[in-house]
Amino acid sequence: MKYFKGNVIFKYSEKDIIKVGNILSKLIFDKEEMFYGLDNYLRDEVPFIYTDNILGFYFGIMQNPEQLDLFSLEINDVLSKGNDQHIIDITDRLKFVIEQFPKFEIIKG
Repeated sequence: MKYFKGNVIFKYSEKDIIKVGNILSKLIFDKEEMFYGLDNYLRDEVPFIYTDNILGFYFGIMQNPEQLDLFSLEINDVLSKGNDQHIIDITDRLKFVIEQFPKFEIIKG
């Protein structure tokens, strides 16, 4: 079985993870509010929102707590469980999504 991974770090001048989530939700799913969970703080007190599990993976967005205009869009395959030799890196696809909104500036991907 093949598994997915991908991560893109980008900047957005409006330091609002919910707004970023709604923009990416519209680009990925063609509707807003698909990202949620900010109140759960799943990542060591780092602002983090995520989508529902879709066929064994989910999208997540993190906001850097020290540099609030810095965000990360990632895809996590919950089925991989360390099977790194079978990973398909879809970072380029995530970059394509980020590039669809001109106010996002890709830093690393």
